[in-house]
Amino acid sequence: MKLNKQTTLLLVIDLQPFLLKLLKKAKPYAPDQVLETNEKLITMITNAGIPSVLVSVTQKFLPRKLRQKSTHLAVSKDLLSHSKVTTYTKY
Repeated sequence: MKLNKQTTLLLVIDLQPFLLKLLKKAKPYAPDQVLETNEKLITMITNAGIPSVLVSVTQKFLPRKLRQKSTHLAVSKDLLSHSKVTTYTKY
C-alpha cells in the first residue's frame, strides 16, 4: 500500500495511562499490545514524513493539575517531541 503524504494522517485517540489501566482485560488485544503497536505505527508514519495527531480526553471541570495528569499520553516522549506529531485534547 502506498501512502500519499499530501492526503494521509495517522489519528490516535485516547492512549492515556489511566484509560489503558481501565482496559487491562480488553479483548482481543491487551493495552500494552495496543500501546506497542501504536508506537510502531507512529514511528513508521512520522519517519515517512506523514503527520500524526494524538488526541487525549479530559473534563473541563477538573482542576488544572488533574486535567494535565489525565491528558498525559502513554507514548514515549521521543515520539511526542517529533516535529510531525501534534497533540490535542478533547473535552
